[in-house]
Amino acid sequence: MPPPPDHHPTHQVLDALAALDATQVLSEALDTLPGGLFTVSADRRITSWNAEMEALTGYAAHEIIGRPCTVLQADACFSNTCNQATDPCGLWQKGTVRQKRCTIQRKDGSRVAVVKNARLLYDREGRLFGALESALDVSDV
Repeated sequence: MPPPPDHHPTHQVLDALAALDATQVLSEALDTLPGGLFTVSADRRITSWNAEMEALTGYAAHEIIGRPCTVLQADACFSNTCNQATDPCGLWQKGTVRQKRCTIQRKDGSRVAVVKNARLLYDREGRLFGALESALDVSDV
């Protein structure tokens, strides 16, 4: 299939994106996702937090970034209970988890049912960098 003509809308979008800062574009793209998305470092501290995670949990990004992911008190999302930073993490043991139903704790102490997906992230040398996790509210389903 030949590439689209130069005046094709795809080229217009790519040209517009090229003029912007890649970090800004990525940050704004993550905030448009319909589910929560966050990253954690290799030592399991939260390093990014999108707008949907803020809405889902009540934690603003500036309140939660830098805190251990165990603040969410996940109940068996990855086959383990994650209540303390010393608890073994099932994600670290499995490497990837898809469509796992569990609950997480909101800032106000209430719990919300979510479906989580997650995968470990590695740097170019193959060293563990952290993890990318998503959470979709399924409490009304």
